[in-house]
Amino acid sequence: MKVSVVIPVYNAERFLRFPLDSVLAQTHSDWECICVDDGSTDGSGAVLDEYAAKDARFRVVHKANGGEGSARNAGLDLATGELVAFLDADDAWHPESLRLFSAARERTGADVIRYGWRYVESHGEAFEPLPPEKVRIEQVDFALRRESTIRFCALGAATVVARAACGDIRFSPLTQGADLVYVLDCLLRSRKVAYVDAPLLHYLAHPGQISRRVTRGLLEGSCRYLPEIAERCAQLGEGAAAWADTRKYVSDLMFRRLAGSWRLLADASEREAVRRAFWTALRRLAALEGFFPPRRLRGVVRACRGESELRLRILVVWPYRLARC
Repeated sequence: MKVSVVIPVYNAERFLRFPLDSVLAQTHSDWECICVDDGSTDGSGAVLDEYAAKDARFRVVHKANGGEGSARNAGLDLATGELVAFLDADDAWHPESLRLFSAARERTGADVIRYGWRYVESHGEAFEPLPPEKVRIEQVDFALRRESTIRFCALGAATVVARAACGDIRFSPLTQGADLVYVLDCLLRSRKVAYVDAPLLHYLAHPGQISRRVTRGLLEGSCRYLPEIAERCAQLGEGAAAWADTRKYVSDLMFRRLAGSWRLLADASEREAVRRAFWTALRRLAALEGFFPPRRLRGVVRACRGESELRLRILVVWPYRLARC
């Protein structure tokens, strides 16, 4: 079974050889690796060209910078494998990963495959052996899960999709959460979902991974993607416990991290843009059937009507209830 690997690359020269070497080390040899250089200004493009010259299964695309979603979409457009697997430019796979993805597809017929991963502080750590008794491949029933789909898909990159079922789905231009929205769109399309219960990905945690500085783009992006994921989880038909977990997850982010966050910005026009994005997001959540219990919903609607921070603080902070509903 041929697997298309898509790696978006932007100024990742420092770590780039780790994911590329992990693809070369796969025990499953029927693969193509589409590496999309998204306008890098360091030596990433040269590293990619080096690997392409060494192994014809590497295909390199050099394009103007358009963001991670744009790079992944460019890779998806070129994919020819039955399965498409995503790998970030600073992570690495277990040598058995592609073999297990193919096995999961063959055994279950799954259109979406999720798999285990763990944080590492460096790529010097060796992967543990995976004897058959240590690997479990199981189908996922979202109606029975207690954990929300959002948490199940927390690391969007740890996803494999069948091109026949999800090949026309693309990443949205969202600046935050585009990978999670993509996975949820694939789940909505899928007949079957499988999970490979094994730590197949080393996810590198390092300071340069994501900007921790509070910016208008970060805050606005969060306001835009949270209603998107809540709406998709509602469509998935999660069980009662998982739906409650989804509501708590989204509410925690909305009310603990985003409410009033615009006051951290120095520029008045940026503060106003984020403030408006927050209230727009809250209105979308209020319009989502079943997200807020009826008594809480009335208070949220009144707060939204006047964009009243005071009313929202009364609802949320004293006592802190909405994120627990």
